[in-house]
Amino acid sequence: ELDAVLAEIRRVLVPGGRFILTVPVTAFKAQLAAYFGPAEAERINVEYYHRNLLSAEEWRRRLQDQGFAVLQLRSYQPDLFTFWYRMLRVFGRRGLGRFIPRVGQRLWRLCGPRLLRMVRSSLEEEPADGANIFVIAQARGQGSASA
Repeated sequence: ELDAVLAEIRRVLVPGGRFILTVPVTAFKAQLAAYFGPAEAERINVEYYHRNLLSAEEWRRRLQDQGFAVLQLRSYQPDLFTFWYRMLRVFGRRGLGRFIPRVGQRLWRLCGPRLLRMVRSSLEEEPADGANIFVIAQARGQGSASA
């Protein structure tokens, strides 16, 4: 019910109020499929509860249709980050971390700073195929909050 959720967010914002969001887009699934295969990419997206993997342009259209002006929409997260993010999850509490306590935390301490630099750099030099988008949208017109 994505459109209903966006409409409700718009309804409760005052005119000019901002809605800031970050969401995975279709490139996320494509990146996973490139590294792990299409079936595994589908399974991972179910595991992560991704219900609305849309393109950046589809997000823009849906936001505009629900009364938002899109002030900024930036793609970020290169494919190599997506690969390593998933690999580190394998060592988490549901993976090998069940058998080797704190292995995920140790790996994050080693790899985390480099991965965060990857994401920061992708925000500065927007990748064409970023797995996520960062959006700032502004409520247009009259909202019920002002009625």
